[in-house]
Amino acid sequence: RQRRRGRRRRGRRRREKTMAAGSSGLLASCGGGVVRTWMQDLTPFGEVVVDGRTARLSRGGDVMAVAHGVGVSVCSVPRSSVVCPLVCREDGGEVECCDVDRSGRLVCGASDALTIWDVKKQKVARSFCGRRAKTACAFEATGACVASGDLDGVVELHAIKASKVIAELRGGGRRGATRSVDFSPTRP
Repeated sequence: RQRRRGRRRRGRRRREKTMAAGSSGLLASCGGGVVRTWMQDLTPFGEVVVDGRTARLSRGGDVMAVAHGVGVSVCSVPRSSVVCPLVCREDGGEVECCDVDRSGRLVCGASDALTIWDVKKQKVARSFCGRRAKTACAFEATGACVASGDLDGVVELHAIKASKVIAELRGGGRRGATRSVDFSPTRP
């Protein structure tokens, strides 16, 4: 009995250690063909060989989306590996940015269109085309909406389930592209 209890405890510790690493604050960066992650205390956590433009972590820190070339790669942070590559553009256009929703189930990428993938099914869930190329994207905290920015400085709010644009706002300055959009995680 004591041996069984000892084995169970050791197994629990391993799982807890992995979960703590996935749920604690992580930092991610990309450059030079590698995406690296660090723990909150700045100790290295892992790296994935992907030549990415931007990397975004899920709220739990266990899933990371990396925008690169013609698509987005979904990576497992604890395993430091690419889980699935998602193709956004097949004509060689660049994916400017990406985001992953709070649960890690949906990923979006911005290029000529805003594309949203279901990670589990590895298929496009929605696609929103606009007048100009998309330069920024971000999920709202509940995952019901996605904001995107374009080359004209316009920010659009997209309802995912309804597959429609519900608001169009003037972003940045008087001219130029919207480079970043984000939602507050705590305020409605």
